[in-house]
Amino acid sequence: MMTVYAVDFRSENIKVDLNPTARPLTAPPLLSTAPTRRVDRIAALSVVLISLLAFLIILPRAAMPSPRLVSFNLANDTGLTLIYMITGMLLAGQFIQLRALSLAVLASGYIFAALVTIAHLMTSAAIFQKNWPNAASPETAGAIFMLWHGIFPVFAIAYAVLSQAGRDRPIARKSIPSAIAIGAGVAIGLTIISTLAAVWLTAQRFGVTDAEFRQAMAMIAWIISVAALLIVYSQTRARRFLDMWLCVALSAWLLDILASELVGHGLYHFGWYAGRIYGILAAAVVLSALLLETGALYARLNQALADMQTQGAALSQSEAALRQAQKMEAIGQLTGGIAHDFNNLLTVIIGSLDMLRQAPDGNPRTVRLTDYAMQAAVRGETLTKQLLAFSRRQILNPVVIDPNRLIRDFDALMRRAIGAAVKIVLDLADDVGSTRIDPAQFEAALLNLAVNARDAMNNAGTITIRTRRIASAEIALDNPELPRGPYVLVTVGDTGIGMDSETLARVFEPFFTTKPTGKGSGLGLSQVYGFATGSHGAVTIESAPGSGTTVRLYLPEVAAEEEAVAQADPAQPIPLAKAGEIVLVVEDDPGVLNMAIETLDELGYGVLTAANGPEALQAIRSDARIDLLFSDIVMPEGMNGVELAQEAARIRPALKILLTSGYTAQALADTRTLPDGIEIIPKPYRLDELAQKLRAAIDG
Repeated sequence: MMTVYAVDFRSENIKVDLNPTARPLTAPPLLSTAPTRRVDRIAALSVVLISLLAFLIILPRAAMPSPRLVSFNLANDTGLTLIYMITGMLLAGQFIQLRALSLAVLASGYIFAALVTIAHLMTSAAIFQKNWPNAASPETAGAIFMLWHGIFPVFAIAYAVLSQAGRDRPIARKSIPSAIAIGAGVAIGLTIISTLAAVWLTAQRFGVTDAEFRQAMAMIAWIISVAALLIVYSQTRARRFLDMWLCVALSAWLLDILASELVGHGLYHFGWYAGRIYGILAAAVVLSALLLETGALYARLNQALADMQTQGAALSQSEAALRQAQKMEAIGQLTGGIAHDFNNLLTVIIGSLDMLRQAPDGNPRTVRLTDYAMQAAVRGETLTKQLLAFSRRQILNPVVIDPNRLIRDFDALMRRAIGAAVKIVLDLADDVGSTRIDPAQFEAALLNLAVNARDAMNNAGTITIRTRRIASAEIALDNPELPRGPYVLVTVGDTGIGMDSETLARVFEPFFTTKPTGKGSGLGLSQVYGFATGSHGAVTIESAPGSGTTVRLYLPEVAAEEEAVAQADPAQPIPLAKAGEIVLVVEDDPGVLNMAIETLDELGYGVLTAANGPEALQAIRSDARIDLLFSDIVMPEGMNGVELAQEAARIRPALKILLTSGYTAQALADTRTLPDGIEIIPKPYRLDELAQKLRAAIDG
């Protein structure tokens, strides 16, 4: 498997991306409070319309006598009991979770319906009809039916009124057992009262026939049910899942009463059987909807679990990336600090060697030894530049340039550096555009990659360097870590032995190398990393054992501008100071300060010194002649060189300023606010470089 290692960690803003393609996990609401969806509303309306259509079809036949099926009545009541009881238990469970009194009331209503259905069923039992003929009779069963159909809608009305947002506040958890006990007690009490009331009403008759009595009670129950439907809908607007299906249940409830009693002729007529079927529909519609939605909920939970597992895997990867970012940042801070201090030492060493080389009375042996020391110091300077490039604390000199041009111009030197046994193939696209980079750092990155590729191929193989343009719309797919925009992609691939994942995870660390001792500094790829991120781009590396390695440099494309490569100026005489010119040197390192004094004295300048910003400001506010402020950027006492330059320019607008630093550090982020024309010279600097900068700054 090919492993890809990507680095684009900016210490100022480390971001972790947790699988943006995964759906956000949101806790689904309970079924009783879930909002209705369009598909739910269509389903509910379809049930109501089909029920009405069926009622219109059976209406002409409602009064037709039908066979007496006692078993149908028994099965109907048994089924209703189970349906009501299960629905009541589900709603009680929802109440325990939400602690809403409206749910407790509705659950109590369904429990009452289950219990009163049992009482209705018992009136058909032969043992009760034999021993209590007045209590267990078809007339009593009819009265129980009407009371049952008149009382349950009252529970629905109470539910609708209590379910309003201002009234349905959750009760205390400790009150839940009491509420359940009260609800069960109400259901049982109403069942007993309804049964006794049915027996009493059947015995009284009030001077009317059985048919007239049943019609009167049916009309009362129907009116109460109509009122319940209107109140439930007006109070809830059927916005919630439970409210909508409760309205559907009450609609079927009305058709039950109409078909079985008001348009039918009582027991065992066609309308009576149809009414019982509507009764089953009224009882089952809420339970069915709850069960179907429960199945859908389980499906959503499974999907949520899958999403959670995906996000968990992404989180693990992101945590690993964050740890890597933190490690790279810590290493960068350490190496940057070391390189800065080392540059201060090299400033003293190189400055001293430069002046020794300028001495006219030097004997050949002294000159030779001085040259050896200078070569070692220059090598040390190169190493510190690599460290600073990795930590992105090096002062870069970016220009807008065509990378193809740089690669072609550097091709010959690169071929000589890696040897004739390694083949280099250039595949450069014509439309890559320009990018703003430091040409020297770009060439150093290419050379580091080529040397590493050569070593991975044991000095025999092919290195392929490609360029292509990545449009803004493509970058999110190609490298989502980067900000949107067009990029120039430079790819360096080899046919070498490749790397395993453990090695790949550390390749950008300074001093990490798989080469034998003395065969490499371990700073090559860290320099590539520093160059890419310092150029506001990124670098990725892809490799696997036996499959070679491919490194991709992403460099932001810039608008077409005049392209130029800084050309080295021809050798010029070292410019000296003009009569009476004074330089104020601000440096907190005593060794560097002494070296600067010696160098300026060698060039003929008068020197004033300060160890920090406040001391320098005292001199600037005085009447002393100061032709140029020469200050380190990173200093103590709460004022860096950038801030000092800004204040100095305010006090003495005509004062010339030259800044220096062993690395840019955070202070250089403020250089864009400096007055125009201020130059920066990196440490370590040579005598001739400093002389040129001083002269250019004073004369500029």
